[in-house]
Amino acid sequence: MYKNVIFDLDGTLLNTIDDLAAAGNWVCRNHGWPTHTVEEYKYYVGNGMAKLAERFSPEEQHTPEGIQAILAEFMPYYNAHKRDKTAPYPGIQALLEQLKAAGVRTAVLSNKAHSLVPNIIEGYFPDL
Repeated sequence: MYKNVIFDLDGTLLNTIDDLAAAGNWVCRNHGWPTHTVEEYKYYVGNGMAKLAERFSPEEQHTPEGIQAILAEFMPYYNAHKRDKTAPYPGIQALLEQLKAAGVRTAVLSNKAHSLVPNIIEGYFPDL
């Protein structure tokens, strides 16, 4: 039996893709850039927010300054809307409760800014 389990947050415990896509497309619309489907965003995520910004923006924006400017718009919008559609995946709550009942310690390791993670975990999984 395992004593400890470490989970990723986005895409493992929580389905965050719709809110990430909405924030990215909000930035795109503000600049007149093409928007992308949620299905496309599934291929854009996974390497941090800077890489996400690079993937949804036009190539001419792919400078350090351009990416920082995109993130300066993206992050406040995403932070304000990060709970619009985000939810735990089906069965996750029950799984975490079973692990807790079995005495298995759980933790989250995320590439999200650490300051955001405890609040997110407590918001979605308050008893765990």
